Amino acid sequence: MDSTVKTPMNTKQRVAVACLDALLLAELTFCMYWCSHDAVDFSQSFIRLYVPIAVVTLVAGLYLVRKLACPAADLDHASGMVTRQAASATAESPERAS
Repeated sequence: MDSTVKTPMNTKQRVAVACLDALLLAELTFCMYWCSHDAVDFSQSFIRLYVPIAVVTLVAGLYLVRKLACPAADLDHASGMVTRQAASATAESPERAS
């Protein structure tokens, strides 16, 4: 039996991912439009413009999704898993035990 459970994304994280997807599509559309004026060097100018913007968006998105994660979960950062023991410990608060 597996002793770890993947934590599902909460609603805030799902909204953040949807917004990041829309932002990446908007960035792609803008870069395609901006670079279409220079037909000779389209590929080079597109890569120079889109890649840095997309990388910054993805890094900021990863940070945001991790920041919006449930703070009570004890995450193992290497695997992104939460142990059953940590999950059950967060479900039971010390006030309820008294």
